[in-house]
Amino acid sequence: MALILMVEGESPSRRYVKNALADDGYRIISIQDPSAIWAYITRFKPDLVLLNGLSKQFQSYDLLNDIKSRSPGFPVLVYMVKDDDALKKLKQAIALALFEVRFSRKKKRASFAAPLERKELPTTV
Repeated sequence: MALILMVEGESPSRRYVKNALADDGYRIISIQDPSAIWAYITRFKPDLVLLNGLSKQFQSYDLLNDIKSRSPGFPVLVYMVKDDDALKKLKQAIALALFEVRFSRKKKRASFAAPLERKELPTTV
């Protein structure tokens, strides 16, 4: 299952969201210090980063801009969960984002493999 890096300060929703996603089978790494995000991204290579849009410990949109300026294609979702309905919508957004990540990776692999497959075909004279 996908690995998600959750960047969130200490808040009541942190455990709620983390546990709900873990119950759905996602592997979750949760950090509270946004300055450590690049160390975690580099070391664990998560499939997706989640930023809490309501965090009082950091500016999530500043962090989003930093991630996108360094790695424009990296999948990031900014979320705000206040109730069960919002959590359900977050789970849907995560599933869609991860589907797009898997699809783009397969597409890249296919584009790299296609020239190799063509070379291996016998030529006729």
